Amino acid sequence: MRTLQFIVALAIITTSFSCSDYARLERKEDRLIGAWEFDKAFYRGHGQIFRDNVIDQFNGDIIEFYEDYTAIYDDYSSGIVYAG
Repeated sequence: MRTLQFIVALAIITTSFSCSDYARLERKEDRLIGAWEFDKAFYRGHGQIFRDNVIDQFNGDIIEFYEDYTAIYDDYSSGIVYAG
């Protein structure tokens, strides 16, 4: 009987103090909501030691994240807006 009480108490303690990463991930996703302009962009090809600065390809581009987990990417150089 004593071991059964111990197991039940251990199960209650474990479930009451357990937590998930869901809340922490949700808060991080909220930080992305809004419109963002590219500040830095680098590319490193397969096997390359150094990375190339490719910010010129993204000048004026804006990506906007929404609360419903969708985004819009405005490609300034080509004038195309991508939604997803």
